Amino acid sequence: MSTRRLVIAAGLFLLTFSTTRAQVKMEREYRLKEGQVPAPATDFISSLGELTRLRWYREESLDGISVEAKFLLDGRKYSIEFDTSGRLQDVEFIIPAARIPSPALERLKTGLDSHFSNWKFSKVQRQHQGEPDLHRLYIMENVLAKGLELFYEVELRGEKNGVAGLYEVKADRDGSILAVKHILPKAAEHLEY
Repeated sequence: MSTRRLVIAAGLFLLTFSTTRAQVKMEREYRLKEGQVPAPATDFISSLGELTRLRWYREESLDGISVEAKFLLDGRKYSIEFDTSGRLQDVEFIIPAARIPSPALERLKTGLDSHFSNWKFSKVQRQHQGEPDLHRLYIMENVLAKGLELFYEVELRGEKNGVAGLYEVKADRDGSILAVKHILPKAAEHLEY
């Protein structure tokens, strides 16, 4: 095979892999003890006060490695993600789909109808990105300060091209779809019959 053909073949392979990777979500979570968590992450979580069922996880995905705190506060399930140095990345909490403002929900549903022939929500999360102090203000006092970006992360069962699967959809505050990823099933650690 000529060098030129080899370079073209390698380029096509890399292009295909990067395109596929951008459309697929694969994660694994492992429990962590608090002593294994970076200090800035534990300091932030401690600043939130009394939390129920606090658990720490190491999350490995195609996007990299992160540390995640999951807990209950005032009846709401939170997930706060940090990078491996303890820098806060985002805050998510589960909401019913009906809590998405009507115009945004309608835009999201219209977008989903164009991506899928059939779909149903499995889980809806509100996601915030911004500075830690703004997150703390929102979590503690329910104040959505300027500078805190709002997104929706939706897991759904959908059918695309006649194939059913589980998908993650990220939308902006207006309900416009930013990304659709096919969630790969977790590999079983035992034989399934």
